[in-house]
Amino acid sequence: MRGVILSYVLNINWRDKVSDELLDYVDENDNILGQILRSEIDKKGFWGRIAGVLVFNSKGEVLLCKEADHKASGGKWKFSAIGHITSGDTAELAAVREAKEEVGIDIKIDDLEKLISFKHVRKDGKGKRIMHIFKVVYDGAFVIDKAEFSECKFVSPKQIDEEMTSQPEMFSGGFITFWKNYRK
Repeated sequence: MRGVILSYVLNINWRDKVSDELLDYVDENDNILGQILRSEIDKKGFWGRIAGVLVFNSKGEVLLCKEADHKASGGKWKFSAIGHITSGDTAELAAVREAKEEVGIDIKIDDLEKLISFKHVRKDGKGKRIMHIFKVVYDGAFVIDKAEFSECKFVSPKQIDEEMTSQPEMFSGGFITFWKNYRK
């Protein structure tokens, strides 16, 4: 709450000030090698760790979110919630935190089902991540963090398959890598 009050009084985005969080950097097998600031991990060429959540409803549809235009994958569809795993956190704890922060849903670690872990390197070669992706089934209300996403919608897996084949540019690179491995 203090960050929210300060941002109002000082007219700053408190997220920008706390985004340089301490992360663990890892080897290609996800073994922790040390800690580094988020702003430095790509500059040093280290592997980082990401936790993502795909929210499914009881009909089997997937909540996809379109990243806000000012973000790295702006305007592209991606996971329901996704973010860096801060130093000392587990992938599960980070997934629960990201679901709350980005789409406003309260879930517990026990609600998560691990889908897959995989390596992803951005096309520019600067972002190297071990991605841990979880599934949660949720039919309640959600609230989109407009700083992260411009919109979210439930889509059938079949529709994702079709659109990824006909218009892959609609999706973030990490989501494409995940979906192709997940749907094998």
